[in-house]
Amino acid sequence: PMGSLIPVNPSSLDGGALNVKRGGWLANAEGAEVTAAFLPTRSAAACCCGGMSPLIQKVAGNADVVLNAGGTIVQVDLLPGEELVVDTGSVVAFSSNVQFDVRQVGSCDTCCFAGEACFNTVLTGPGTVYVQTTGYDKIKSMFVRVVDN
Repeated sequence: PMGSLIPVNPSSLDGGALNVKRGGWLANAEGAEVTAAFLPTRSAAACCCGGMSPLIQKVAGNADVVLNAGGTIVQVDLLPGEELVVDTGSVVAFSSNVQFDVRQVGSCDTCCFAGEACFNTVLTGPGTVYVQTTGYDKIKSMFVRVVDN
């Protein structure tokens, strides 16, 4: 699928709130609160090199919320101390008690010659993480290539 909807009630998650990438929130029922927040990280590298905007959306409250994402959605429930290493563009949302950081992968050669990023996102539990297979930036770039040809 090109687009997917994720229904979730933030109060049912560990931490009681959800950190959502900018543009990931779509709608909510009465009782949910959506605010702007800073990316919750202890690392300056995560803000500078992580690839995710330092401004995110924080969703809390005891009400249903709908998030939007691209492709197939996978919900990962992390145990305490368990890590999920993903491409930053795959992150849709994570519960408020999940730690967000980055880890260097490869070298400058990997970035320049293989087309990969120098950093991956590391999400550490406990908590819930939602990842997408195809971000909207990737979908948009596929259409641009088709139109240009």
